[in-house]
Amino acid sequence: MVAYAYLFDKHDQLCLEILERLNTNRYHNLLHKALAEEMHLTPYQVNSTLDYTNMILANMSDAKIEKRDDGSWQAVGLNGNILKRMTVQLLEQSVAFNAFNYYHFFDQRETITSFIERRYIAHGTFVRDTRALRQRWGHNMGHAGSYYDEAAIRLYLLQLYYDEYHGVCDPFPEIAERTAAITDCVQHFIDGPLLPTQLTRLNIFTSVWLLRQQNQGIMTSRVYPALTMAPFAKLRIEMRQLGANVTEEELNYYCNFLIAQKYIPCTNTPEDVILPVAGLLTKEFLQLVRRSDAINLSPVATKLLARRLTQVHRQLTSFMPVAAQLDNEELRQFFTQLYPTFNNFANTFIEQIGRHPEIILTNSVRINLYFSYVTALIDVSRAGTNARPVNICVDFSEDARFNQYVLTVMNTFGGNVIHVEHALRPETDIYVSDFKAPNLKMKQVIWPNTPTPHDWVELAQDIRNCQADSTVSVTAQNHQTA
Repeated sequence: MVAYAYLFDKHDQLCLEILERLNTNRYHNLLHKALAEEMHLTPYQVNSTLDYTNMILANMSDAKIEKRDDGSWQAVGLNGNILKRMTVQLLEQSVAFNAFNYYHFFDQRETITSFIERRYIAHGTFVRDTRALRQRWGHNMGHAGSYYDEAAIRLYLLQLYYDEYHGVCDPFPEIAERTAAITDCVQHFIDGPLLPTQLTRLNIFTSVWLLRQQNQGIMTSRVYPALTMAPFAKLRIEMRQLGANVTEEELNYYCNFLIAQKYIPCTNTPEDVILPVAGLLTKEFLQLVRRSDAINLSPVATKLLARRLTQVHRQLTSFMPVAAQLDNEELRQFFTQLYPTFNNFANTFIEQIGRHPEIILTNSVRINLYFSYVTALIDVSRAGTNARPVNICVDFSEDARFNQYVLTVMNTFGGNVIHVEHALRPETDIYVSDFKAPNLKMKQVIWPNTPTPHDWVELAQDIRNCQADSTVSVTAQNHQTA
């Protein structure tokens, strides 16, 4: 699924979706017929998309898509960097994206006629795409209204431009010098040099901050409390010398981001005061947990959960990294089967978050929240218990990279429920491989190819069976001891 698909031309969106499938496929190969069936395309549409894709690739790289005799498409030289560059190129030529930019950054300081003439956009096409955008965002698109506030709009813009542009180019070259002057000033108050991703994030945040103010998108909300830390008073003076509009609300908003993203350490003031929306969400989550009959956490586990939630909600209300790599059916099926209660709970709370005017939930943010919540609940649910994890050995003969992939996925999302390694021990409960070992007595899971959603579901059931057997064994031992 193409992120922010509604901002792309439909043909470009189709092109990117096929390229994403090829890039994430293990062998960068897809069957022409299967592709047409899965995406509900005619053979003509598939072939024309292939020609169009190769035309664009030829203008920017040596990558290409070859049509093989076996009826498959083979990507040659394609990688994530090329895909990102192509995404930005197609995004910038999209009329919908240009219209989106206009109403968020220019409509209070430039006429539509001037804007579209500079970009060689037909007036009728601009009007048509604007109409479609307003069906999604409302007539007051680009401006704080009766529901979403200015902070929510800015956060959405930060996520959008960082997700699509980082690692490719500066999305706002027209104000690059002014942005750099402010971020250089900010870095004087930060201990140590910033990593490239941190600097890119700060630059895009600052550019959005400046452009929104230029377009009369002013921060008037008092969601962010006054910050009295000495560095902030000095920062305000230096920003004003650079010509930035630093009202109390704008300064508090900017500094809130610096604290939330850990550019500047927090003061002794509790985080739920400095970051009130994040604190409110954490309280709502814990209240929902306490009212739940299906989740029973110890005091120790509740404290751990509150700490994890604070980290998640700090990101949610300031900047949350893209999580598109997690958006696959295999992991969702795995969680749904192995942790049905946590799965339902996470989905319920995400819908509850959608009712907050300070937050616009993108698909990427929803995905990140889902896995953050489920893994947090998994990790803390067994805190303070003596329950033994299910031990799994991963042993594929094909190559080390595939072994590492399965190990990483299982260890990342298994929490304290499972322990996964590339080693066979006496305590191993489940052996996962691509062939059946005749001398092993433990449960064997055979995946001859890349695991399907059904394979993950079956593995989850096997883990649950091992958990049940372990519980019965421990109970029996306790009875014998008694």
